[in-house]
Amino acid sequence: MSFRLRSSFVLLLACGGEPATPDPEPRADPEPTPTAMTESPTPTPERAPPADSEYGRIYQLRDDQELRVELQRALAAAREKDGKLLVVFGAEWCPDCRQVAKLLTESPARDVVSEGYEVVHVNIGRRDRHRDLLDRYRVDRISTLVVLDGMARRVAQTTLEPISNHTGLTSEALATWLREPRDPWRRPDRPDPLGSSPGPVDSPPDDSPLFPPEILGGG
Repeated sequence: MSFRLRSSFVLLLACGGEPATPDPEPRADPEPTPTAMTESPTPTPERAPPADSEYGRIYQLRDDQELRVELQRALAAAREKDGKLLVVFGAEWCPDCRQVAKLLTESPARDVVSEGYEVVHVNIGRRDRHRDLLDRYRVDRISTLVVLDGMARRVAQTTLEPISNHTGLTSEALATWLREPRDPWRRPDRPDPLGSSPGPVDSPPDDSPLFPPEILGGG
């Protein structure tokens, strides 16, 4: 072996036995996929109770004719005890409506209702049911309570949103309003205790086919 060849062999052994190779270029991290990106969680929409649940039974789905029959039956029963008819516009998917329905079953509101009222809950769906009644009583928010006297005249009306507006509505406050129902009063400085919205200012006799004269005792 010549000196030049032997020197090359020794140099090769000193370098680890293999020729050096350049390091590969560093690779950029892959772009994150949409599923791997951190995003703010999307709130899950509140699911409505099923139709056979407690609130599903309260806010029954009726067609217009079925509702007409129920309202006429309730008005006749209210007149028999010299009471009033309370019509509650709402829906089972509405948290405010569920809360109002719950408070109506608790004392003292429950006692006031049993003594002087007949109650009909009107399920408005997604505001696509019973449009004639919604227009007649100018219902644009729920839960809306309408009090009618024995001749189907509107005595008072209020809109209650205890959950949405955090008004802390109680059964006691509701009972107070039911004892002396009146339209919500306007207070520029603070909302009224029921968390109500202004209702219609007049109370004309109901001349709709919903309560014909034979139902009211005038025919």
